[in-house]
Amino acid sequence: MDGDALTGVPAAAPTPAHIPANRVFAYDAYAHSSDVDIDYARTVKRKNEGRPGIFWTPAHDGHWVAASADVIERVLGEPENFSARLVVVPRERNMDPPLLPVQADPPDWMNYRIFFNKALSPKAVQSLTATARNLAVQLIEGFKAKGRCDFIEEFSYHLPIAIFMQIAGLPAEDRSHLLQLVHRVMRPITEEDRMGAQMGLGAYSVEKIRERRANPGEDAISDMANGLVDGQPISEHTLTGMVTLMLMAGLDTVAGMMGFFMWHLAQNPEQRHFLRAHPDRIPDAVDELLRRFSITTQGRVAARDVEIDGVTVKRGEQVVICTPLHGLDDRRYPNSLEVDFDRKPRTHYTFGGGVHRCAGANLARAELRVLLEEWLPRIPDFELDPNGKTVMGCHAVASLLSLPLVWKP
Repeated sequence: MDGDALTGVPAAAPTPAHIPANRVFAYDAYAHSSDVDIDYARTVKRKNEGRPGIFWTPAHDGHWVAASADVIERVLGEPENFSARLVVVPRERNMDPPLLPVQADPPDWMNYRIFFNKALSPKAVQSLTATARNLAVQLIEGFKAKGRCDFIEEFSYHLPIAIFMQIAGLPAEDRSHLLQLVHRVMRPITEEDRMGAQMGLGAYSVEKIRERRANPGEDAISDMANGLVDGQPISEHTLTGMVTLMLMAGLDTVAGMMGFFMWHLAQNPEQRHFLRAHPDRIPDAVDELLRRFSITTQGRVAARDVEIDGVTVKRGEQVVICTPLHGLDDRRYPNSLEVDFDRKPRTHYTFGGGVHRCAGANLARAELRVLLEEWLPRIPDFELDPNGKTVMGCHAVASLLSLPLVWKP
């Protein structure tokens, strides 16, 4: 489902009569192979080059795709028009219980978002950043003398995940089991595999909710499990969705982003050396790399008929938002595929936008900054292992699953 305008391609769903023929293209937002290009964002851009700001695809029972920066900003910034009740396609694949607050609209959304805001407050992030820095140094010093590592297995599956486990108050020995479940939900091989992993995450969430209701601690799950909405305890069903969301977000996205950062820097020594010589520019570099290597695909459903970019999105029709298409829109970011630490403006939608902008954005930035601040002085010259294989996996979220790096010890 990755061609140009539909000509002779069997449609997965009939195209509604109100959609112009020149707005219909074959595109599966979840299907991108690492055999084509490890650079997920570039692949998404290439497949949608020259297409309108919003178009229709028959994939996944038929839905719209927001494909320009302007359209993406409108869809994510207008919850009254584009509801977050459905965040994946097709609609029957949306989770039950819903992933709150991500699948709640204003004003109800804040009833649940407040628990995430508390766990990720500026004060909490400051403390967690110090912990992340200490762990980063330990990890790097642990393999520096070897002259090689699989960055994913030996760093990015440790640092951000250890910080998340601390926030959630989860035992370190559960890390491997939870990672496997989250990977199978985020990048399933089959629908049965996804459903099984989803049930596994739900069962784990229920177990922890019941534990924290019986014996509360000083952690995010305890706050949720014993929290109130409109003066009433949150139901176990609703809490299961909240904790499942936290597991999926905390165990996958930052680790995936770290992989793309290091994949890029391994091939661009001049940028590594610049950041090592000018560490004060690392925050700029983090935002530019976030713009360039966005990894998520989100979804919305039209709450009413909406006129946008010259077409009508009808009430009940789903819209998929490929966030790489915002950061790589050349009308907004000239020469968008180039990484330019001097680029202005540095705004991007890698963390989403509007009321549902990622609650963990500040912590993610801090962890990515720590990675560069602690790695580059210790291992300034590294490259992709010519005898290793970089592996990319994608679905709703893209991630590097293996990134072998080498350097002179």
